[in-house]
Amino acid sequence: MSDITYRAYKGEEEVQEVFKLIDDELSEPYGLFTYRYFMAVCPQHCLLAHCNGQLVGAIIGRETKKDDGRVKGYIAMLVVLKEHRKKGIGKKLAVDLIEEMKKTCTEVVIETEVDNFPALRLYESLGFVRTKRLFRYYLNGNEAYRLKIWFNRE
Repeated sequence: MSDITYRAYKGEEEVQEVFKLIDDELSEPYGLFTYRYFMAVCPQHCLLAHCNGQLVGAIIGRETKKDDGRVKGYIAMLVVLKEHRKKGIGKKLAVDLIEEMKKTCTEVVIETEVDNFPALRLYESLGFVRTKRLFRYYLNGNEAYRLKIWFNRE
């Protein structure tokens, strides 16, 4: 993993590269507008992993303020190229984003397909708990789990 570098998303000039990575690797199709929305609203919550100059991983999240004033984090997408999985890249991206969100959020939420066992193992190893089963959540009809992690902000 020594040849992997991590950094924040730099701006619009990288959106196409991120779009291609996520579109190629995730089962749920998103439009370019979706990526632009997340990256424009919370660019600090878009982290990238590169190997020898090639984009091999990305995580994209955002924050929203609830009516009661609390801030909720949401991880929308986490993706690592197949040939770079099982190297700790996804975990590092997730840990870095969660640490950033801890500064302002009381909780972070993520959804994943019920049969995506590697993702479920990763999220649960980071402290996420399954809170809800979402039936026919994805466009392909697959179900999802919503997972949450809470932070003590006292």
